[in-house]
Amino acid sequence: MADTQSTLGTPRVEKRGPIQVAGVARTYRCDGPNDIPGQWQKLAPFIGRVPAQRGNVAYGVGSGMIGNSESYQYLAGVAVSDTKALPDGFTSLVIPERTYAVFTHRGRAQDTPRSMGAILSEHLPRMGLKPAGDMVESYDERFDPATGRGEIEIWIPVKQ
Repeated sequence: MADTQSTLGTPRVEKRGPIQVAGVARTYRCDGPNDIPGQWQKLAPFIGRVPAQRGNVAYGVGSGMIGNSESYQYLAGVAVSDTKALPDGFTSLVIPERTYAVFTHRGRAQDTPRSMGAILSEHLPRMGLKPAGDMVESYDERFDPATGRGEIEIWIPVKQ
């Protein structure tokens, strides 16, 4: 098992958002399998071509992942300034402005659930913080989608 201290690095707390994100959303049962990699594969051909796309960062937004025992929604998408001309099958949401604890996961994308577990059970309590909403993954130029490896920022909205 990887040492989460070395794979997560030193967290920081900062205000982020609002960011409007558009992409491919799916709902999954918490106790069942998911096809999040498939969502990213469906989104991949559109990255850089989504109408009104802002920047080159991709986002994974998990709604209902923290504190929900039945289901959650995951959206794989990109930031947009307008949602009027989205491709068929795309949906959008707004990542609200909040205070986030920001962790940098280093390694394989498939290991982010383990990092999330460590963040929620170890790191946030040690920092005196509690999760307060939906988690966000931010994939920028430090992540290589071809290999599924690199650095992924994990944003957890927090309250003290």
